[in-house]
Amino acid sequence: MPVTLFGMQRLGRLGGWLLLSSVALLSATCSDDVLTPSEAIAACERDPTSMCCGPDECAPGSECDFSVICGRGSDGQITCDPPTGDRQCHALCDGNAACTSGQTCQQVSLFDTSDGGRTVSFCKAP
Repeated sequence: MPVTLFGMQRLGRLGGWLLLSSVALLSATCSDDVLTPSEAIAACERDPTSMCCGPDECAPGSECDFSVICGRGSDGQITCDPPTGDRQCHALCDGNAACTSGQTCQQVSLFDTSDGGRTVSFCKAP
C-alpha cells in the first residue's frame, strides 16, 4: 500500500519540497504586511545594515533614505506600508555637480511615518 501525504501518494524529496514551498508562498501571500509606526522603525533599527532610520540620524547636509507611509484606517488605527529606501545617509544636492563619481542628484519623496511626504534631492548611485 503506498504511503500518502494529505491524501496523495508520497511525493518524494522534490515533491515534498515543492509542497512546502507552495505552502510557504501561500502563507507569505496571505500574510498582513501592515505595520504600526513603531514596528516600522524598530524593524529598521534591528537591521544591521541600517546606517539610519529617520531624518535626524545623519550629519548636517545629508539625508536618510528611509521612508514609511502611514495613515489612519477606517478602524481608526494608524498603520504603515513596508519601509522603503536603502537606510543610508546621502549628501544633499542641487544638481549632479555636487555628487561624487558614479552618483547622480536624485529627487525623492520621503515619508516619516505619516501620509504627508517631503521632497528632497540627494546623491545616490542610479
